Amino acid sequence: MFTTIFQGNGSIYRTRFSTSSGHRIIMKQLVFYFFPKSLLSGCKSRSIWAIILLTTALAACKKKEDPAPYPGIEQLAGKWKLVAYEIVQERDTVWKEAERNGSYDIMFRFEGVILDPEGMPACCTHSYYFINGVRFDVVPGAPLKSNPMCSLVDCWPCGEANYDPQEDGSLVYYCGPSGLKLKYERP
Repeated sequence: MFTTIFQGNGSIYRTRFSTSSGHRIIMKQLVFYFFPKSLLSGCKSRSIWAIILLTTALAACKKKEDPAPYPGIEQLAGKWKLVAYEIVQERDTVWKEAERNGSYDIMFRFEGVILDPEGMPACCTHSYYFINGVRFDVVPGAPLKSNPMCSLVDCWPCGEANYDPQEDGSLVYYCGPSGLKLKYERP
């Protein structure tokens, strides 16, 4: 048990409390500091004022905004859902609709890092890729978590990763010599 002296609104409040209930007393001290005792005396429960104070403090918090995309990545930044993939049928290439389970959706972070649907770094990504034929080097601008799923994935090397935004708003991914093509759209 210990004693604290707290001064607020011209009055000194002396409080005794043990460490187990200390958080409750500290909140009351904050209420006493912001509201005069005459205002609080008409209230049966001072906890109402503590709730008002806490609600006001939480309402003042702002969500951290994402940084602006790096130059060159503006067209790709954000979320993309896989809608189709290209296959060869009877010597012709055709787009086949992808299953909508969301497991192949991707997100480009502000600096070009590719993330999976859970916000973890995608597996088997490159340190650079091409956007409309222009090389873009991926340099993480914020710390990346380690994706535990990547240890279970056997990556197939892709010579060149190309992302080409289309006029219709879609995005086509083309993997160098393997010929793999995927089509993405904004969700």
